[in-house]
Parts: sequence; C-alpha cells; structure tokens
Amino acid sequence: INGQFAGYGPCRFYPEYPEYDTYDLGPYLKSGRNVLAVWVCNPGSPNFHRLYNPGGFIAWGMIEAGEQRFDLATPGKWQSRIATGFDPTAPKFSFAQGPIQIFDEREGISVWDQPGAVTGDWVVPEPVVPCPWGALAPRRIPHLDHEERFPAFNGCN
Repeated sequence: INGQFAGYGPCRFYPEYPEYDTYDLGPYLKSGRNVLAVWVCNPGSPNFHRLYNPGGFIAWGMIEAGEQRFDLATPGKWQSRIATGFDPTAPKFSFAQGPIQIFDEREGISVWDQPGAVTGDWVVPEPVVPCPWGALAPRRIPHLDHEERFPAFNGCN
C-alpha cells in the first residue's frame, strides 16, 4: 500500500476450500491519493504442495474518508497487467519443490505499487467464469511475519 509491504497470502488451500486474508489498511493510508497494489502469483503448474487451479484475485471492503467511500470489491475499479519479466523457459515442475521463477527486474513495472505509477497499458481484470473455487472462509492459521524464530532447546546435543 503506497509502496509499503502489508502481507503475504492467502495461505495454501485446496481449490474446493479457499481461504481469504483480512488486513487493516488504516496504518498504510495517507491523505490524498493512495495506491493499493497486489502481486498475484500463479506459477501455472502443480506439485505435491499445490494442486493446479487458475490464478485469481478477489477483494472486498470499504475505505471511508469523511463523506467519501471507496469500494474495494472486485472487479470494481481494479486494473491489471501481466508481469512480463518472468522467464517462460524456467522449469515448471519438480516433485519436491515449487516451480522455479526467474524474474528479470529490468522488465518490471517501475513503481507499480506507488502513487504516480504509469498504468496506461493496464486493463480491467476479467472475471473467472465459471468460478473454480468453493465458498470462501477466513484464514485458519496466523499471517506470516518477519520475526526470526529458533527451535526450543530440548537438552539434546
């Protein structure tokens, strides 16, 4: 939000039982123009961690500023663009790990997540029809954070 990282998610789920994340946007918003940017990642192949299903993004919510209200529901006023910096020849399948993602930052979109980003070639996202996911439910595990954690010492060497 305005170039600041707000969180990862949602956590991995089966397509029949999708989960969503909830974020408080208040600490990231400022007076004037704000940009809420989301990087949607779908590597396009399954492995033992992840079943294949199409990529997608769903949002809903409301920002209220005095008398103004900004609806965050998709498709709404969201815009999208395919990130062209990914190497299409990178290996897509490994049983033991997810697909390799090679991204050339020079192909990236300059300040795409900040006010002032050039979005002239962006388009309105297309709805995924028919919907391949089940009913949404809240995330069952805590959000990831950047805290360093160490295993507890159990007396063994």
